[in-house]
Amino acid sequence: MSFARVARNFASFRRVPTRIVIGTAIASVLLMIGMHIMGQPLYMVALFGLLPWFPVLMFESLWKVEHYTWIAIFAVFTVLQVGHLGEHIMQVSQLVLTTGTLACPPPVDSTENASRAMAAGLRSPQSAATYYSSSLVIKPDADGNELMSPRGDMVTGPAACGVFGQLDIEIVHLVWEVAGWLVTLVILLHYPRNKWLWFAAFWLILHTVEHLFISYTFFLDHETAFRGMTQVWGTLADGNIVTAFPLGREVSLVRFYNVAGINGIFARGGLLGTFLPGLNPYLPARPFLHFYYNTLVTVPTVIGFVMVMRETYDKYLAMALPRLSKRQLIETTPLLVPQKFRAGKVIVEQGAVADAFFVISKGEVDVFEGTGETQRKLNRLGAGDFFGEMAYMEGGRRTATVCAATDVEVMRMDYNTFAHLLQQSEMSRQDIEAMVAQRAAALAGV
Repeated sequence: MSFARVARNFASFRRVPTRIVIGTAIASVLLMIGMHIMGQPLYMVALFGLLPWFPVLMFESLWKVEHYTWIAIFAVFTVLQVGHLGEHIMQVSQLVLTTGTLACPPPVDSTENASRAMAAGLRSPQSAATYYSSSLVIKPDADGNELMSPRGDMVTGPAACGVFGQLDIEIVHLVWEVAGWLVTLVILLHYPRNKWLWFAAFWLILHTVEHLFISYTFFLDHETAFRGMTQVWGTLADGNIVTAFPLGREVSLVRFYNVAGINGIFARGGLLGTFLPGLNPYLPARPFLHFYYNTLVTVPTVIGFVMVMRETYDKYLAMALPRLSKRQLIETTPLLVPQKFRAGKVIVEQGAVADAFFVISKGEVDVFEGTGETQRKLNRLGAGDFFGEMAYMEGGRRTATVCAATDVEVMRMDYNTFAHLLQQSEMSRQDIEAMVAQRAAALAGV
């Protein structure tokens, strides 16, 4: 069984029907096109593109957690870390590849910023504030005024805040890093030998310490004991597009956060650079430092997840057939086909031609023998139990009727796969017979 097949099985949608996935994809694309036509900023286009996927991914994630437990939680955590790194990649790209300005969160078309633009003659007095975030920013020069190109044009670019710049606030960073550190610790308790995850945890701790320091200066240090320069913005709204104009810099009393705390410990202009200014030219700016942090966390997390996924298997298959080897569980899991049945539905009928073995993963089923007035209940089975083995042993005809006692989910295994397992594992025909005899004996004693 190749790793690609295991990965494809884990990544595929097992609970959500294909038609729902296709419909969700179409809705996502249409919403993004609509937001773009309406002139909405990038974060709104991205948000509406993601919205239809939230319920689909939630239901699918719950199925993965039910069947794979901690590997599924590890997968969700890995996807979130990759998305977080993607946000930092977008921000760094905006700074390096465009004339992006580090104004995060982007200036908002508030009443105050609109009034400043009116006073500067940039905006009509009849134009009301929209409270949209700026999608375009005029780059400020050293004095905080409009930076002009050699051709005499204003240098314009995006607010270099990634896609969701509105979330670029200290409380969001703090909660994300602390939660990430705690989740990593919990995952490590279940995969303590995963060296890649330990490597990621080391850098995640450093990153968390960085944000703890920044958050301390932001939330707890309120002393305005430093003279600092504050950039002033005016905003101009053209429909849904808001442009921020730099209108100089103001001298004011500021907190340590505004002087150095915002840059943390190791970024340029941060704590280390403030007390050892000779190091500043060698220190990275805050966006690049946090991009490095996230790269050193995310890449080993992905590698660690891949290493764990190589050994993933369905826990209900392991419960039903405990004598299968780990390798056989891993190889068989992608061959299982999930099926759902409503309460009262007949899953298999006595006398019918049989071609599959079933493992119950959710709900309960009743097993009956006979038909009509002679029908009697033999057993009730639940999650982790199996049925369909007797038909394989008795020549291919169902020996009992199995009905869903509740809404039930089963995993179907064709008889070719089942036969291969019996031949290759310690679980022989005699083992199956012993299990069936034990089940019948327990029922007779009731």
